[in-house]
Amino acid sequence: MPNSRQNNHLPVTVNDLAIRAVTLFKEGLDCETAVVTVFDQYLGTQVLDGLEPSIRRIGLGFQVPCGALMGSRRVMAKVLDHDPQLPQLRQELEKLFVIKHKATTCQYLTARIKWGEHHNHCGKYVYTAVESLYAILEQRLGHQLAKLLNGLEAPETKH
Repeated sequence: MPNSRQNNHLPVTVNDLAIRAVTLFKEGLDCETAVVTVFDQYLGTQVLDGLEPSIRRIGLGFQVPCGALMGSRRVMAKVLDHDPQLPQLRQELEKLFVIKHKATTCQYLTARIKWGEHHNHCGKYVYTAVESLYAILEQRLGHQLAKLLNGLEAPETKH
């Protein structure tokens, strides 16, 4: 099954993916859905199909994990579901996020903003979630990731 990437330029970079996710977020998708959608579009992961609408939420101000980080975790679980290192890779993903933002909860990350301002504030978390996931996928998949992203190879779907 070929990926459903809609643009035609090659190659796709981490910056392309992250900017696309931030754009989707600023256009109205919640942070988790924006991250998942980009990887669904570019890798054909179909993670969004498995998300319950009640799971897609905005955690602004609550003691819940950042949705962008949760989205990247969901994609990672789908792409690397047979990888025996998956628990350690999840920890690495969170570590990369914390290095840049000092925390993983919406309550901490959005403590100084008002409702409605999050689209101007949280784009950086969406960007970091995509960037961090890409780094881990690149480490685990190597050249296969570039081939998948650039439409040179059909993505494997794991059921």
